[in-house]
Amino acid sequence: IVKSAHEAALTIDGRRDIKTTCELPETTPLRTNVDRRLVTAVVREVIGNALRLACSRVEIEVEQVGRTAIVRVHDDGPGFSEEVLASLGERFTPRSSVRGLGLSLSMAKEVLAAHGGELHVGTSALPPNRRGTRGAAVIVSLPLV
Repeated sequence: IVKSAHEAALTIDGRRDIKTTCELPETTPLRTNVDRRLVTAVVREVIGNALRLACSRVEIEVEQVGRTAIVRVHDDGPGFSEEVLASLGERFTPRSSVRGLGLSLSMAKEVLAAHGGELHVGTSALPPNRRGTRGAAVIVSLPLV
């Protein structure tokens, strides 16, 4: 799912000036019982958002924590403003500082919840960008079978 989503995101939102890495587990693939099409679309949108907003770098990592698959997408873009964080997951919320209506992350949260998963946002673990700000981290978790 992550590999397919990454490839699709690069095709749609990839930029030559953005370095992207994708670290998948070297062991047996992680298996989860989800609608592959829907969850791939969610992960593709998360990666696509990171690619569109990054200054120079996007890192994707997948790991198993207990009985959960964790997908972390870090970028070195502007990160989430306090205004966006306050209304994250709410649809059609007007925001003064950013474009969009809050649809992609709110729908992503609903799709993941329907599959027993979650979506969280935070601050990227990447070094600060050229403007000195930390980017965003979006974390997707799904139960393993």
